Amino acid sequence: EDFHKEKVSDTVAENALHAYSKYGDNAPIVALENVYGDNVLSRAETLRDAILESRKKITKGLVAKGTDRSEAKKIADKLVGATWDVGHINMLRKQGYGKKEIIKQAKIIAPYTKHVHISDNFGYTDAHLPPGMGSSPIKEQLKEIDKFAKDATHVVEAGAYAGQFKDNPVPYILENL
Repeated sequence: EDFHKEKVSDTVAENALHAYSKYGDNAPIVALENVYGDNVLSRAETLRDAILESRKKITKGLVAKGTDRSEAKKIADKLVGATWDVGHINMLRKQGYGKKEIIKQAKIIAPYTKHVHISDNFGYTDAHLPPGMGSSPIKEQLKEIDKFAKDATHVVEAGAYAGQFKDNPVPYILENL
């Protein structure tokens, strides 16, 4: 985990600094997504740490180029954050996590969240079901995230449902959310 956090933060900082030098305030945001529960950077703590390390390196790089430290930190905070996938974190259930632990993960990452991916599953595979069709505590996670990241972009990822079941997932999405 430490090796991966280090390498990810190096790559993110280098690319964010390059983009910022080229595009300034219009530079794209880098939002690291939590991956499946049994992979590196899947939990909120390690994802948060990679984000914070990336921001630290960006701040250092900007200061080295003459940017005021306070301004550099604001820029770094804007440029790097998290994409929180509520379905991916639910896959920790196969490792014994319960609903409370899943919600706690969302609470930890909430202050760093830029985007949210919404899909459901039963904790074993990334099924991309419409919200409400699985066991992910989606509403509870969104409640925690919205406390800090009201402007985060939310994207429902239920296209696999349409492909598998040849049915429109939108009515189910609207019913649950």
